[in-house]
Amino acid sequence: MTAVTLEQIEAKQQTLSADHAHMSELIEQFKAQSRATEFRLDSVTIPMAPSERCAGPVLADDGSLSHYLILMSVSHEDMNWQAAGEHAEKLGGKRPDAQEGSLLRANLRHMLKDSGAFWLDEEYPDDSAYALCQFFFYGFQSDDRKSASLCAVVVRRFIPSVI
Repeated sequence: MTAVTLEQIEAKQQTLSADHAHMSELIEQFKAQSRATEFRLDSVTIPMAPSERCAGPVLADDGSLSHYLILMSVSHEDMNWQAAGEHAEKLGGKRPDAQEGSLLRANLRHMLKDSGAFWLDEEYPDDSAYALCQFFFYGFQSDDRKSASLCAVVVRRFIPSVI
């Protein structure tokens, strides 16, 4: 019979403790995914100008409603990123963020079909000379120099609880 050392027993105990912790984590993950959920969209009335269109609800990371996205205008006049932001502010709106750009393409494709590429409201994280943009035809998002000339899309965010 082979002698057993304290080090061997402690090593086995650590392995079992790690396995137990991992098993507990898996059990919690399983419980979380097996819970039934419900998503409710309350009836909401969104006041809109005649030229505005509702793109739809924007969801937060946890799946709850963040806000409704309203397309205010699409300018086919090419402008740089700064000018697009100033144009949006002048109209009382903003450039869409990346999530909102995807929603616009999904739900208001017909309104943007001639826009080519338009500015998004986010600067490129690694280089402040660049900002994000969305190419409408293929729907992909990329970055371009802020000095480039692209279309300006103006949106506003409607939060029902704020009225």
